[in-house]
Amino acid sequence: MPVLPASAQATASSDHATGTLLVERSAATPGDTFLGALRLKLADGWHVYWRNPGDSGLPPTVEWSSSPAVTAGEFRFPPPHAIPLEPLMNYGYEGEVVLPFELKIAADARPGDQLTISGLFDYLICADVCIPEAITLSITLPVAATPSADADASAVIAATLTKLPANLTGRAAIERTDAGFRIGVADPAVAAALVDAADVRFFPNGPEILHPPLQPARTGPEGVVLELQASDFVTPNSVIAGLLVIETKDGTQKSWEVAPTPGPMPDGISATEFVRTGVDPAKAAAAARASAPAAPLDFGGAVVLLGLAFLGGLVLNLMPCVLPVLTIKAAGLVHTAHDPVQSRKDGLAYLAGVVICFAIVGVILVALKAAGDTSVGFGFQLQYSWVTAFFALLMFAVGLNLLGVFEIGSSLGGVGGNLADKGGTSGAFFTGLLAAFVGAPCVGPFMAPAVGVALSQPAAMILAVFVVIGLGMAAPFVLLSFTPAFAKVLPKPGKWMETFRQVLAFPMFLTVVWLVWVLGQQVGIDGAAKALMALVVLAFAIWVASGRSTAGPGGEGQALVRRLIGGLLLAGALAWSWPVGALGGG
Repeated sequence: MPVLPASAQATASSDHATGTLLVERSAATPGDTFLGALRLKLADGWHVYWRNPGDSGLPPTVEWSSSPAVTAGEFRFPPPHAIPLEPLMNYGYEGEVVLPFELKIAADARPGDQLTISGLFDYLICADVCIPEAITLSITLPVAATPSADADASAVIAATLTKLPANLTGRAAIERTDAGFRIGVADPAVAAALVDAADVRFFPNGPEILHPPLQPARTGPEGVVLELQASDFVTPNSVIAGLLVIETKDGTQKSWEVAPTPGPMPDGISATEFVRTGVDPAKAAAAARASAPAAPLDFGGAVVLLGLAFLGGLVLNLMPCVLPVLTIKAAGLVHTAHDPVQSRKDGLAYLAGVVICFAIVGVILVALKAAGDTSVGFGFQLQYSWVTAFFALLMFAVGLNLLGVFEIGSSLGGVGGNLADKGGTSGAFFTGLLAAFVGAPCVGPFMAPAVGVALSQPAAMILAVFVVIGLGMAAPFVLLSFTPAFAKVLPKPGKWMETFRQVLAFPMFLTVVWLVWVLGQQVGIDGAAKALMALVVLAFAIWVASGRSTAGPGGEGQALVRRLIGGLLLAGALAWSWPVGALGGG
């Protein structure tokens, strides 16, 4: 009975992209080799990344779950575009990108077999913010005695192959300069493309080259020479390689893989300075601003910037990632509303916690900027998957605390304890720290421009912006804590507050679920499973250390042993989840 060809396409969508899995074959043969591809159609204003994302970002990846008889190769990336996002320069794709890869069918596959080509495709997609997204795509491919082609998929893949980088037939050389490197390429195809060139750029494979918006270039009848700036990642053994991309005046791209060898520049490649034409004026202006130092703001500009920062802090209270912590603070307000003195103390303590946390973030960013690292911005910590894992562990511990599994003097948000004593004020302070800590990755609509401009300003203005963001975030609770009339509309504290405290644990656990999902997008199912195991070990460590594992309270020696065992288990939980960072760190 003949095998009927199957559809060689599968499509799925995420929030900001639609992905299609394409396969050249609608039926394959034993031992067959052919091409597949991932086609991503991106929402307007969003982009994904090349194999080297530039100053920030991550390239698309795939975790295959195909039939054992199917072997898939790595993505082959078409030439990227330079995407300036002040003050960063990224390399990637807008609109649509097709990433081909090779597929091999095992020789022992038999006609009549139904093979599955399936994978989880992860990609970081960015506009003003970056979001990790993923789609699962799967195709069933029959094995037949003779191959059958899928015309539509083959046409898309064939068109993409014409855009992939070519190999040089000429010579490429590299030499050190005071600023970094000089790369020269003498090649007939390169020389021919330069005749109609609007732009020329070298995209490095690694981090050894800085990513300025424009690379000085000179051309001649034989090729081109480019001046490149070295980064702090250069070592004596660094090997520089990458992609030479020439964009012609009609908007098409021609590219070549370049692996230059140390030596003098070839002849005939630096006769005249290359003048770029046909570059998008808006992008060129953004690129120039990205590399130019910003002038300090005048008084009016500083007032506007700080005003935006304050509004951004206010809006931050509405961000989903901070709401679980704010519900704890709200419960604390209920406790102290009938004690005006304690309410004001807790309000000021909460304000101090929020402002100190934001000030610390500002100091870190100033230090990184002073060290020459321009790849960080507000919420930079979530570029690293180990930080996502740490957030999950922290939120899980807070949830256990709210359920009463363990106590730390008073609960984290000052809920359920005697809030008239020092513990309540301490709880308010640490609630402020936690609220700012988990809120940092949430960029509110007023905060994005404020922080973007602030990062181009002197250190004092950067710190001022972050302090004012903290003031804005804390302002609503401080205002309520200083408003006596607020107490009249609130119920009096009672046993119901302990129940309410326990109910608040469940938004925390939902936050943990979301964080583990984000972690799964970053590092795959294995990394998420490690984080889940770490949560179990953490819960066991807390249970042991809290004394609930024994029938009685025991003496000081027994308590010390419990805490020691709990500490070792906690260290084990952190160590178990630590490889997650190595798998998917930003």
